[in-house]
Amino acid sequence: MLADTGAVNAYTAVNATQLVAGTSVDGVMQAVKIVHTNTGVSTYAPDGLTAIPICGLGLQPLQGGELFLNGTAILMHMTIAGVNSGNAGGGIVMIEKYGSV
Repeated sequence: MLADTGAVNAYTAVNATQLVAGTSVDGVMQAVKIVHTNTGVSTYAPDGLTAIPICGLGLQPLQGGELFLNGTAILMHMTIAGVNSGNAGGGIVMIEKYGSV
């Protein structure tokens, strides 16, 4: 499990074996221990990569209160047509979350 090293609504983490800078790979899943409850639209940037939006399973941006202090989020990188305005960088889909407010 990775430790969140970011800030409110701007989540980051560092892998023991870092992803290659400038790359994004569909299907990569990461478990992140959250240290800030989100208050609105949020992003994730592992290993210093460019921050990309986090969406829920409905493929809509987070609105606030979905990621909990001391909870765990399972995040997966995906590039999906029509999500994130077709941005080639893709987005992060929150597959599962554990913990509560």
